[in-house]
Amino acid sequence: MRSFRGILSMLLFLVLCCAQPARAQATRAAASELARRILTFAGSNPAIAFHFTNRSSSGVTQTAALRRELQSELESKGAKFVASGAGAIEVDVTLSQNWRSLLLVARVVRGSVARVVMVAFAPPGSESETSEPVVSLSRHFVWRQRAPFLSFLAWRFATEKSPYLWILEPGRLVLYRREGGEWRASAGAKIPHSEPWPRDVRGSLWVEPAISAPGGVSAPPELRASLPGVTCAMPLAPVSGRLPLTCQTVSAGASSYPLFEGGVVAAMAVLSPGMNFFSSASDRGVAPLSLPPFYSAAFVRDDRSQPVLVAAALDGTTYLYDSSGKTEGEVEGWGSAVAGIESSCGDQWQVLATRPGDWTQNDSLAAYEIADGKAVPTGEPIDFSGPILGLSTAPGGHEASAIVLDLSAGLYEAYSITVTCQR
Repeated sequence: MRSFRGILSMLLFLVLCCAQPARAQATRAAASELARRILTFAGSNPAIAFHFTNRSSSGVTQTAALRRELQSELESKGAKFVASGAGAIEVDVTLSQNWRSLLLVARVVRGSVARVVMVAFAPPGSESETSEPVVSLSRHFVWRQRAPFLSFLAWRFATEKSPYLWILEPGRLVLYRREGGEWRASAGAKIPHSEPWPRDVRGSLWVEPAISAPGGVSAPPELRASLPGVTCAMPLAPVSGRLPLTCQTVSAGASSYPLFEGGVVAAMAVLSPGMNFFSSASDRGVAPLSLPPFYSAAFVRDDRSQPVLVAAALDGTTYLYDSSGKTEGEVEGWGSAVAGIESSCGDQWQVLATRPGDWTQNDSLAAYEIADGKAVPTGEPIDFSGPILGLSTAPGGHEASAIVLDLSAGLYEAYSITVTCQR
């Protein structure tokens, strides 16, 4: 009769023998799926300039095996590997780590168009060989119109059956009510301004929460609007008749716009006079934030739950700042619009960023998390039929609002962007 120790050793051997093929199968499946997604964009039988970078905790042996597996999958599907140069499709693959899973992220550049595709899978040796959740972005159509608009805000009051939709245009604020399945104009108010609007006018519409005052009396929440040289406010309450909007003129260097951390206005950014970018910012305690000029910014939390300010600067680089204002990282390859979302996925905070380009090109939006001073992709981007002209955190901090110019239809569209977890 075999000893207990001998039986235990045999069982351990069998477990290890069975585990290795399963792990290899998971790795092979991830490589095969990424190759499929790369070639869906690159086309059939492409000439590929292939690059591979490891930014995960995987060892040299594991990384080399994964790279060989991916190259083999690409070749078996018709790809040919060539040196970088004219006619070659650039494929930059990065192996990164997000939460407890590995991420194979490929940036594929075909001509002047780039796309990011990715696959998440459990690292070899983990307790579960199933894929970890990744972030999935969804867009929900809200509104479209022929005339440009700068910001929008959807709201539902507990005492009202139909929801509200405010649209901020350069010269007016319009309220729409939902009736019979359609939005119908209900009220409006002009926004006075003494100086001509700049060519690229910026506008923001947001909710200032109720403020508790001594004695238990609270100021009600307000709907606020910021435009160059003008600030407006009105009570956030059901409307009957005219919009009770009050506006005041501010100096050219005092037009301030909110920067959000989730659903909280954490700082105010000051618009550079006559320009479409921000020259400075200060937190709600009026402490200045030392930043170079930037197009947009948002506060999120990193993988250690520490606050990070993400700011898209004029030089094309997005900078990551810690709570003391020190630069802790830089991100290349993003566009000029960023927003933060607090979610139930991953590290619970995601940065949404557009791709680089101009207002004559279709845009895309991708989600990232901040870890060790780096932006880690957490899901595949979603595409739009034109440039994203405006991107901001929606009230509550769990969604984002995007304004898109549909190039084919010539219409300005509003979308709500939500985050879900997928496996």
